[in-house]
Amino acid sequence: AAEVLDLFKRLAEDSNDSRSDEAPVKDFIPLPDAINQANTSPDTHFFASNKASKEQSKDKAAKAIVLNKLYDFTDLDSIAKVGAVLEGFYTAPNTLYKDSRRELYTLLITKGDHTPEDYNRICNILSEYSTGKKCYEGSIAYLDEHAELILRGNALHVMADFN
Repeated sequence: AAEVLDLFKRLAEDSNDSRSDEAPVKDFIPLPDAINQANTSPDTHFFASNKASKEQSKDKAAKAIVLNKLYDFTDLDSIAKVGAVLEGFYTAPNTLYKDSRRELYTLLITKGDHTPEDYNRICNILSEYSTGKKCYEGSIAYLDEHAELILRGNALHVMADFN
């Protein structure tokens, strides 16, 4: 047991001797000092601009998302009435289909350049005249294949003239 203790003592002495031979670390900065330095350093501009860049990317992604909705109408008169109500306010592309199997007219609307608030208002107005439903990824392809295209691009504007 004494031999083991002597081994540990010699290892400790050798360790202390090797440390005294090393030059002190000049670049070492304690953590609190490093944090304070980072808060006042011009390099923090990188982090702030990086954060702003991420927020701009999220905004661009949100704008890139196409928000389509579908509205089912039972007759053309209702479409003409809502077209007249939205005339001059809703300017985004919209398309009208006739689904003979379900005996309904389906209006596909897009958000276009409208603000989310305006688009929501438009959707609320359309809901007063029709039944709204979500537009899934395959909905447009389904309508193109199984429904009759009545008006593409400006259906509400054209229908408003019949009111």
